[in-house]
Amino acid sequence: MEIKNAIFLDRDGTLNKGIVKENVDNFKLRPPHNPEELHVFEDISYLKSFLDRYHLFIVTNQPDIKKGHQTKEFNEFINSSILKKINITKIYTCFCLETNPGCECYKPSPGMILNAIKEYNIEIKSSYFVGDTWRDVGLCKNTNMTSILMDRGFYGNMKNDFLQRNLTPDHIINSFAELKNIIK
Repeated sequence: MEIKNAIFLDRDGTLNKGIVKENVDNFKLRPPHNPEELHVFEDISYLKSFLDRYHLFIVTNQPDIKKGHQTKEFNEFINSSILKKINITKIYTCFCLETNPGCECYKPSPGMILNAIKEYNIEIKSSYFVGDTWRDVGLCKNTNMTSILMDRGFYGNMKNDFLQRNLTPDHIINSFAELKNIIK
C-alpha cells in the first residue's frame, strides 16, 4: 500500500528543545548551538505509531547557519540525534534568511511542503503539521493543512505573534502522546 498521508514536523521547539533567545525585543526561540544545549524530547517515540500510515517529514527554517551562529555540521548532528530515535522520510531545510528576496521555502511560505507533495505524492487534505510557532500555523493556512501547535511551555510567551497575524491553530497539544486523540 502506497502511503499518501504525511505528518510534517517542525524541528526546534517541537522535536528538540528550543533555546530562549537573549537580548531580543520580543520572545523568540532559537535552535541549540552546541551539544550541551541539545535535548531531543523523549515523547517523539510516540510518532512511531503512525509510521505504517503516514510519512514523517521534518520541515525547518535554519537561518542561524547563514548568520554564522551555527555550523552545517552541528545542524546535521541535531538531525542525526533525532533520526536515532525516529524514522523520518525526509528532512526539508530552508537555510535562507527571512529577508532573502525570492525565497519560497522560508516558513510560512509553502515551498518545502510543495516539494514533499510533488516528490512523495502526498494528499495534503489528510496530512498534518505539528509545530510550535506562528510560522508553522501560517504555513498550514497557506497550504490548507490541519495545524497542531506543540506547546512545550512557551505558547503563552508567543501568543501575541499569533494574534497579530490572526492565526489560530486547529489543535494544541503538550506532548506527542496527545496526537492519538487527533490523528486516527
